[in-house]
This record gives sequence, C-alpha cells and structure tokens, in this order.
Amino acid sequence: MSDSMQDAQRALERLSDRQFVLTTAHEGRRCGVLVSGAARAATEPMLVAAFVRRGHWIEPLIRDSRVFALCQVPTQTSAATSLLLRRFAEASRPRDGDPFDGFDAGTLTTGAPILIHSPLAFDCDVHRHIDLDADHEVYCGVVRAVVIDGRRIILEPPPPPGADRRVLSDRRTFQRRKPGKQAHEGK
Repeated sequence: MSDSMQDAQRALERLSDRQFVLTTAHEGRRCGVLVSGAARAATEPMLVAAFVRRGHWIEPLIRDSRVFALCQVPTQTSAATSLLLRRFAEASRPRDGDPFDGFDAGTLTTGAPILIHSPLAFDCDVHRHIDLDADHEVYCGVVRAVVIDGRRIILEPPPPPGADRRVLSDRRTFQRRKPGKQAHEGK
C-alpha cells in the first residue's frame, strides 16, 4: 500500500468523533450544512457517509452536481469557528450572498468547496444517496482526494466531463414491485 493511501486510511479513522460540514457547489452556487454524523462506509473503494437532516437546500445542489466535500470543523474554539458553526447550522437558505463569505475556501478535484483551515477534508463524487424515509438522509461518496493536516492527497482523478455516470435515482432503473403487477422494464 502506498504512503498516500496509508495517509488516506488514517484520515478515515478520524471521522467518528469530529464535527463536519458537508459542502457542494453547482452553477456558481455554493452551500454547506453541519452534518449530524460522518462515518467510513467502505475501504475498497474508499467511501465516506454523511448523515444530513432532511429539508436543507443543499439537497438539489448535490443532486445536480453529483459531488460533495466533508470538511472537519477545527477543534480549537475561536470567533471564526463559532461563526462557522452558526452559519452552517442554519437549515434555511441564506437571503443574500455566498454562505462561504468570510471563510477561505478552495477546491481539490471535484469542485466542491473545501474549507482551507479544515484539518481534515474528503473530496467526493456521490456514490449513493439514501432517503431513509425519516428525518435524516445519507450521502455516500467515493473519496477522490483528502486533506489531512494541510497535506493534499489526490487518490483518483474524477471521471472526464461527459463520461457515462450511473444515475442512481432514475426511477426506470429501480422499481418496487407492487403485488400483482409486473416490474417496469426501463427502456
């Protein structure tokens, strides 16, 4: 296993007991939300999962962009950390401006915003979106890049633009069978 892959594995181990902000961007709009939890979903391929309260305006942006980043909230308390927690804890859409105003943010491979001062960040392509029919939903992502203690690790390049991406929410690809009816053949 390469050194960068070992570093990425160590980053996964730091997921469970930290606070994270889930971020995304699409067509010039950026968004972020404080997640209820984050976890390692798999190691091969490297997958992370984020648990988000339903009803946040980040949902359509992730759906359309098919990317997200998980950025750890810095552990030291400061005015900037307090502002970060307040800004991204809000479920309603900001009335004006960019929610990242006042924060240093950049991108890695997918284009999702990465908070520069975050000690740990995962840049991901959406692998699955799971609607739990509850007050939370789950976003599971394939990790394309990691930032750990300021060091950037690119794991796998994203697919080229226009590449065939599997559509996971297309109703033609999965239909629940109703008793006495034939399953729809997606043509």
